[in-house]
Amino acid sequence: MRILLVAQAGLVADGLARSLAQIGKDVQVVSCEPRQALDAQFLPHLIVVDVEAVAGQPSQLIAQLKERFSYAPVVALAGDLEEPSFAELMEAGITAYLPKSYRETQSLTMLREVLRERCAAPVRPAHRPSLDGASSSHAYAASRNAYGLTEAELETLSLLCQGLTNLDIAKARHCKEGTVKAHLHKIYPKLSVANRSQAIRVGQRLDEVRCIDKQRAGRETSLRYWLLPHMKPESKRQGELLFRKGDPGQTMYFIQKGRIVLPEIGVEMTDGELFGEIGIFTPEQTRTCTARCETDTKLFSLTADQAERLFFEYPQFAYHITQLIAGRLRADSMRSR
Repeated sequence: MRILLVAQAGLVADGLARSLAQIGKDVQVVSCEPRQALDAQFLPHLIVVDVEAVAGQPSQLIAQLKERFSYAPVVALAGDLEEPSFAELMEAGITAYLPKSYRETQSLTMLREVLRERCAAPVRPAHRPSLDGASSSHAYAASRNAYGLTEAELETLSLLCQGLTNLDIAKARHCKEGTVKAHLHKIYPKLSVANRSQAIRVGQRLDEVRCIDKQRAGRETSLRYWLLPHMKPESKRQGELLFRKGDPGQTMYFIQKGRIVLPEIGVEMTDGELFGEIGIFTPEQTRTCTARCETDTKLFSLTADQAERLFFEYPQFAYHITQLIAGRLRADSMRSR
């Protein structure tokens, strides 16, 4: 088996070459600098690229390597998952990302899995599927998933990355807690990690997990399962005011059961809707209208401090809030015409 290692010449490259040679029997590792990678005169079974050693745009070199050696999986090696962009590397064609923080045993396990999938998997689609349609994220995950995660495992991992407990994940997926534990038992070795925090670290940077998160962020009722640990339950009587127009924005609400009316703009909200975000996240931080309970109502509340912290800690929450505010401000603009 032949491995092409693309890295700057030196002690680091020599050490990487020695490690890669331990992947299996009769392994030949050929090292070259990035500018010479496309001149390789042999057919590699695996390509490992130290993206931090590539001048300019590493994604361009990755794409060129995939064009020249389309049959060989390309693994990106780097210490920082944000620079260069992991998403750009995925677009360019990498099969997997290998953090430099991995121990040698972890690295070899992951690379062996990449090679095993190369031998076992059918040819993958050349184009990324559209995000439209119920199964699109699953199709994309199947075509680009380097770790052999099933659809259920990817969904479990995406919820794990949101900080949910096993019980909360089970509620969100409508399954038993034991099923979640079984999924995690399979996920850890596939990611070459030993525990929950390590799995989150890898999962948060997987493009397929980000796609699932993005789709979930658009479904309001799913917010309940990962916001719930931070929220306080409240019960309100019919006719009771939650806040008046002009009040300081101090709380966001999620309607568990009941109806809330905003009389100034003639809007009624019901089960599963989140509201009160405009008073927290707009510069004025004041209520733009009054909120009154049209029926006896059960709510979950989130303080402004908690909401602001979650906005920075959870990309899914930030994405949803941004969409929510934009949609409601657009609706206000249309009503005022």
